[in-house]
Amino acid sequence: MASLLIHNIGMLATATGSAAKAGAAQGEICILRNAYVAVQDDTITAVGEGAFPQAFLTEGCTLIDAQGKLVTAGLVDAHTHLVFGGWREDELALKLHGVPYLDILAQGGGILSTVRATRKASEDELYDKTAKALSLIPGVLSLTYVENRGAAFSILENQIWLFVALAVVILCGIVYALKTDKIQAPIGKISLLVIAAGAIGNVIDRVVNHYVVDMIQLEFIRFPIFNIADIYVCVGVALFAFYYLFIHKDAEEVDK
Repeated sequence: MASLLIHNIGMLATATGSAAKAGAAQGEICILRNAYVAVQDDTITAVGEGAFPQAFLTEGCTLIDAQGKLVTAGLVDAHTHLVFGGWREDELALKLHGVPYLDILAQGGGILSTVRATRKASEDELYDKTAKALSLIPGVLSLTYVENRGAAFSILENQIWLFVALAVVILCGIVYALKTDKIQAPIGKISLLVIAAGAIGNVIDRVVNHYVVDMIQLEFIRFPIFNIADIYVCVGVALFAFYYLFIHKDAEEVDK
């Protein structure tokens, strides 16, 4: 019996046996084709090739058709670090050949080699390496994490409550303008709501974290790193300027 049954697996890649493996044994992979996997209460109870035994298909069993795709075990502790010096890809081959990690460490490898390489690298080298990894459009747009405790270019750094007070004043002005119907055209109202959304987003960051997280960097010009809330504010201001210059004034002239 099974609570979950995956069938019609084009290729099932799994380890052999049921015990944990180490060293060279980690490279022993069993490949099954046209396979199935039976699971009962979060435990894999059977794997095999061909049609699955009908005895597995009991009431309440969830049947999943893999449609000829690859099924493999989840990778354990697969991760990387964003900022680091050096490379250690050669160690993978050593591990697959059964070389113990302590031996690799004794030979100058392991995590200590990364620590040494990171300490040896200059800030510019680490920045360039990280920027390449995060570059969305090389030479144009990339992601860079910055905790900004000021305004653009970190102006008025650590003046948290000054920014909060300024945002509150702006929000109060927006609420007043919308409540008193001083803004008639939809584009004018939308622009103020967009500004308010961006201001609230940054205020929440400043109150909770004492900084705002900026992450969007334009690489082709020297421009402050900014965030999504900043985009809202800038777009809102641009829309409001368009409204005020070309719609609001025209409406005032018509009223006259």
